[in-house]
Amino acid sequence: VQFQQETLKANLYHLSVISTNKTQFSTLAAFLMRRSLAICQNYGFKIEVLQGVEGFNDRIGLPNLIMKSLSANIECVAK
Repeated sequence: VQFQQETLKANLYHLSVISTNKTQFSTLAAFLMRRSLAICQNYGFKIEVLQGVEGFNDRIGLPNLIMKSLSANIECVAK
């Protein structure tokens, strides 16, 4: 899994998990959760998903759909 991480300000990060044709959404979402925990180093973080969540019927209606990267802002609790 490829990703890009950017620090926006103290305790606020932007994370993009790059989608490929072979990577399932569940893998991207699990990586986002695990990386958020690694960044914040404790539970209680907040994830604001910005893009990349597919609809329930997207794969059925659009079989050749190219998924966007899963992009989110992660806010850590103040230590």
